[in-house]
Order: sequence, then C-alpha cells, then structure tokens
Amino acid sequence: MRRTSGHGRTKCPGTAGPQRHIYLSRQLPRVQWWDAKQNRWRDPQADTIREVRMETLIDTMHAQLASKLGAAKRDAIAANWRRFGLPDDTPLRILDVRETPGTWENLLNPDPDVRVERDDQPPPRDW
Repeated sequence: MRRTSGHGRTKCPGTAGPQRHIYLSRQLPRVQWWDAKQNRWRDPQADTIREVRMETLIDTMHAQLASKLGAAKRDAIAANWRRFGLPDDTPLRILDVRETPGTWENLLNPDPDVRVERDDQPPPRDW
C-alpha cells in the first residue's frame, strides 16, 4: 500500500524517500530521413504502412476487377503502382473501372505531381 508524505508525493512502502515516476512512451522514437526523390519524409514504420496500404489496394483491385479485366492487365496495373506509387484517389478509380472497364488505363496514371520512379525501393517483403 502506498503512503503519501506531507508534500503530496507518493512513497514506496518501506522506503524513506519519494517514489520517482518514469514515463516511457509506448512508441519507440522514429529515425526519419528526407527522400528527395519521393519528396517526403520517410521512416521504416511509415514505409511499412505505405507498403501494406499498397498491397491492400492491389488485392482490392484484383477482387473488384477480376471479372472485368484480364489477369495480364491487372498485373500490369499492380506493377505500375509498385513502381510509381498509388494515385490519391485509387479506390474511386477502381470503382470507375468496374463500372466502365474501357477506362482501365486511368489506373496506370498516378497524379503527375506525385509520379516518381521507385527504383531505389527494395522489393516488397515476402514475410
């Protein structure tokens, strides 16, 4: 049981001095670096989040467009996204192509201001 001294500080049972509180963050500090090629700050956690988002949208694209587009076109779209990044409105574009399959090339073209080569990126992890 904890006792309080006259100064309002919590004492540990069996000790004469006040208890020291150490607050640790639940998140480890992030080491970030500026990637001029991608025009954004990067860190391992953010890269993982982006990679998971990309793979989720690729899976969604395959599921939504399997009956509308052949596997070769869907694979080309996925390869394009991995190389150049995702358009900001990817889910809307997927739905548009589902309604009008002839517009599938819209999925190949990320927004011009965010299209960057991603040759410096490691391949997606398999694990």
